[in-house]
Amino acid sequence: MGTLNLAKSYGFFKPEEVTERIHIIGCGSVGSTVAELLARFGLTKLTLYDFDKVEPKNLANQMFRQEHIGMEKVNALAHMLYEINPEIKITINAASHGYVAQKLSGYVFLCVDNIELRREIASANKCNPYIKAMFDFRTRLVDAQHYAADWSDMKMVDDCSMQNTPRRT
Repeated sequence: MGTLNLAKSYGFFKPEEVTERIHIIGCGSVGSTVAELLARFGLTKLTLYDFDKVEPKNLANQMFRQEHIGMEKVNALAHMLYEINPEIKITINAASHGYVAQKLSGYVFLCVDNIELRREIASANKCNPYIKAMFDFRTRLVDAQHYAADWSDMKMVDDCSMQNTPRRT
């Protein structure tokens, strides 16, 4: 199992101190992995957003198992997280209709495979004082990138919301 490397974002995301809600938008390959790692770290106040159902093709690169085929991704992922940390059942939220401009707060993990949607979410929340940090993950066939923005740093917010390219970590 991998570990969550927080070296470059540790100044504004310290899991051992997080009490705010964590929003994971997109529960596919990146989102399901991020959610699992956060649950293993003991974080339980998660909101999962995705409108897709688990398909057989998802088993190759996502955290889902055979028994999840046909289930909504958010519900399948929530069940997996209950197995890891039963305390999560009390505080987890699953938005099976995906992200549709819900109010965000705390920490936001953008794990969608659409650059326009990432840009739209970041721009719409540019002046949201309730967000502490936003993280953007991009995966390709042979590599991946991770960007992070401390939402109290307006330069980082502008970079994230205008070009959707916050500080690379």
